[in-house]
Amino acid sequence: MRLLLGMLLLVNSLSGAANPKDDEAWIERYMARPGESAAPAKIQPGYQIGWNELRRFVGRSVRVRTEKGGTHRGVVERFDGQRLHLRSEMHGGYADMVLRADQILSTELE
Repeated sequence: MRLLLGMLLLVNSLSGAANPKDDEAWIERYMARPGESAAPAKIQPGYQIGWNELRRFVGRSVRVRTEKGGTHRGVVERFDGQRLHLRSEMHGGYADMVLRADQILSTELE
């Protein structure tokens, strides 16, 4: 019995049975750029925000390009799925804008 157990341990050690932590380290090295982690990067300025994502960005500064060619910088005040409520700085004051999806070309994080 001891001989059988010893043989099994020897075969197991020679077969290179992987440790789960070794697998994680290998995946991290394989997926990462040199010197960087493979963990998802946090959202940074310039991130293109999709219409359905806007709810996550309430209270954040964004830059909105509209169909008419204007660019508006402001803070997302509210998003109800149908309209984006943006508080934009204009001429030394503020303008509260309400924009529909068909009016917006792109929205990016400031």
